[in-house]
Amino acid sequence: VTVSAAPVTTATWQQEIHAVANLVAVAGIELTPQLSGQVTGIYFQSGEYVRKGQRLIQIDDSNQLAQLESDEASAKLAQINYRRAEGLLRANATSQGSFDSAQAAYASANAAVANDRATLAKLALSAPFSGWLGVREVSLGQYLTPGTPVAALNVWDPLRVEFTVPQDEFAVVHQGQEVQVSVNAYPGKRFPARVVALGSQVDPGTRNVTVDATVPNPGNLLRPGMFGEALLLAGTP
Repeated sequence: VTVSAAPVTTATWQQEIHAVANLVAVAGIELTPQLSGQVTGIYFQSGEYVRKGQRLIQIDDSNQLAQLESDEASAKLAQINYRRAEGLLRANATSQGSFDSAQAAYASANAAVANDRATLAKLALSAPFSGWLGVREVSLGQYLTPGTPVAALNVWDPLRVEFTVPQDEFAVVHQGQEVQVSVNAYPGKRFPARVVALGSQVDPGTRNVTVDATVPNPGNLLRPGMFGEALLLAGTP
């Protein structure tokens, strides 16, 4: 029997919980048009960073612009009639019913103008928040329908880290806890993260609890959809 000996030393040990992690965008959507029409303008490039409110594509709005001009003219006439009726009512030269009719016609005309402007806004697809665009999936002159994918829009910094822990380790997990995230795209590199929320219930099928953490990504090295390992340091060393 071979026996090896070594001097006894003191070392620090800390409980570690390992889990498979998924990276998810804090805000991420597939941009799609709300109304049907032909693309008359594209104002972005694939992979570009865009800001909230920036116009991305334009759908043909010639008919809506003409309708807006017509409704604005009607609204001006309704305003004139309303003010005339208001003056006549103060002078007791018209009935309350005539004034009410003029007032209702003015309000209806303004509502028509507001509806036209809302339609025009929907025909100009804009970024709902600042983020990075994916690959462009539409072309100039293409006819789009609601739900047609235009491009993906995601926020890259920070990213969410989702993973699960068994219920028997739930007691040692809490908000603010340190998490180290690693992905196979960067061997040996760990990204620091923090636990921000725990699942409100235990999955009855797996008896696991979902943990949500946030990882800073200032260099944009990570991407939503990546998977890796989450190393959670539990308890006191």
